[in-house]
Amino acid sequence: FEDDALVSPGFNGFLDLYIEDLPEDWDFLSLAVPENQRRDFLYRQVYDDTGHPKNIIRSGEQAFEYEYGAPTLARAYQGYCCVATMYSRQGAQKLLTLAKEYGMYTPVDCFLFLSSHRGRLNAFAPKPDSPMGVGIDWHIPTSVQKTDRFVR
Repeated sequence: FEDDALVSPGFNGFLDLYIEDLPEDWDFLSLAVPENQRRDFLYRQVYDDTGHPKNIIRSGEQAFEYEYGAPTLARAYQGYCCVATMYSRQGAQKLLTLAKEYGMYTPVDCFLFLSSHRGRLNAFAPKPDSPMGVGIDWHIPTSVQKTDRFVR
């Protein structure tokens, strides 16, 4: 959890639903999807060989490649957001391997989702109409940059 995560009442129940819907080969689960990215579920994203979106085709009201048959989760469809993220053991190992192989060429959250869109990580997120177990407060004062370790 990042310092701007807002844990919803009933979070444990939402988490139980998400865990039930995860396939065995999951690498990470985003527990929060920013409001401005929830409509991305309804777009067909075409990615270049680096995982960056090349073009976007509006699909209307039906999701293209993000559905996999689970009631609450979809394959990750957003481009960023690590406000609340859960990793499997094999997912954490894959991330370490990817970071060593490619370096961290972008912010961590973008690196995660680009790797997912490129097919290197098996990532999931709540569907836009599913209950969100974690909200985001972009305006909350941060506690991270006010530590002794923060250097400007």
